[in-house]
Amino acid sequence: MGKLMQSTETNDIIRDENDELELVIYSVLGDRPDQQDCFGYKLDKGKCLCIVSDGMGGLNNGRDASDLCVAEFLRAFRPAEGFSVEEELLEPIRSADEKIAALVDEKGKPLNAGCTAVSTMICKRQLNWASVGDSRAYLFRDRQYVRLTKDQNYGTYLDESLRAGMISKTVYADQSRFSEALINYVGMGMVRKSGFIDFNLESLPLCSGDVLMIMSDGVYRLLDDDEINQYVINVPDIVNMAETLEMKMVSVSRDRNIRRDNTSLAVIRIK
Repeated sequence: MGKLMQSTETNDIIRDENDELELVIYSVLGDRPDQQDCFGYKLDKGKCLCIVSDGMGGLNNGRDASDLCVAEFLRAFRPAEGFSVEEELLEPIRSADEKIAALVDEKGKPLNAGCTAVSTMICKRQLNWASVGDSRAYLFRDRQYVRLTKDQNYGTYLDESLRAGMISKTVYADQSRFSEALINYVGMGMVRKSGFIDFNLESLPLCSGDVLMIMSDGVYRLLDDDEINQYVINVPDIVNMAETLEMKMVSVSRDRNIRRDNTSLAVIRIK
């Protein structure tokens, strides 16, 4: 089984499972005129790939970039037993980076498009992940959680520079208004230039009851990490969990008068 999905008019919810896990993916248009998020997954016996990509570079350009990125991951998936971090998580990012950089419009002008990518592979209850940009992956276990990915944006650079004593608090405060600007993404050769993909060197063993989430920034800009964790703790059914999180995001957006971005959330529970 495999799926590449992007909606421009309606909300999408996907449910699937194998012997080891159950999966729900929820994608919402929000208040944007077009959907630039794209998600995909492939599920095989004992193996599951899930990918979320958030496009950037204008309506059609961002959509083209995220579609292409997800398609590269689905293409690289190997249904046979075993798993290669290089071939199935890292090479699709490098390939997408080159192909997106080569996109042109009808006049042959470069689209200058890009996207984020966060992908997870679960193979025989072992987790590997890879990320470029600021889409995120989290692991929830025993009422606690850890964010697996690090945002590759100017805010992370500022935080690390301040801790290292490279900049003053005054400079930090002045530059914080640019904190959400990405400093690495897939497209325009950024991955090739930086050489950086965030991924785990050793597979992470998973336990029964573990919940894995991957999401575009439209989720965590409305709900903080502790708040999401409370829903993981209190809503055991992952379909209800995804739907409840969506209702909460609608409420927060309305109460704070915030225009909603495209939102994509994948929830995986280990059986």
